[in-house]
Amino acid sequence: MFLLNADNYMSEILSMIQIAIAFVTLIVTWYIPKKIMWEQAYASLISDYRGYDFAAAVQGIIHFFKCQCNCDVKKIKLEYEMIFKQDFIDKKNNIEPPLSGHCEIQKNLHYQRRLLTQFYYQLDLCARTNRLFIGKARVQRDFTKGEADILKILFYMNQAVDESSLLFTDISTSDRIRRYDHVKGMNSYISHIARVLSKSDRKIK
Repeated sequence: MFLLNADNYMSEILSMIQIAIAFVTLIVTWYIPKKIMWEQAYASLISDYRGYDFAAAVQGIIHFFKCQCNCDVKKIKLEYEMIFKQDFIDKKNNIEPPLSGHCEIQKNLHYQRRLLTQFYYQLDLCARTNRLFIGKARVQRDFTKGEADILKILFYMNQAVDESSLLFTDISTSDRIRRYDHVKGMNSYISHIARVLSKSDRKIK
């Protein structure tokens, strides 16, 4: 009788161990791919941020705010509109190409603002994950308060875009394009991603 109870007890222990192992395996199987994905995304952001385009964009934003706005956020909208007009509208009216080559694009304040805004949007996604992946503490360790000052400038520049009819043009239309499974070639991909993005709450800036 005693041996029978001992066998039952050992059987229960083994069952509990197997359940625990299965649970741990499930967690590890879920965690490792997620961790690798976020690590790769974060490493890519860091690598991009050390590149020339981002260095030029940061300097361009700082120069704009310091030299043309005199460090006054109230001047951002007007000064930004003037630069946008010079870069796009005036050149177009003079029958000149608004952007000539990659170097000219890099110098364009509108391009720099969009580049940095998209970067910090992706960085925020990393910061919003918990410490198991990236998290706020790691982002705070890898970046400085100086970036927070740049973000303040970007915030007011993006706000200027939202409030200005010159900087933001509504190109929405009620027309619907044909479904991706009803068209051929590259338009099938364009149609599909257009339907995906049409459900997004974010707007191009």
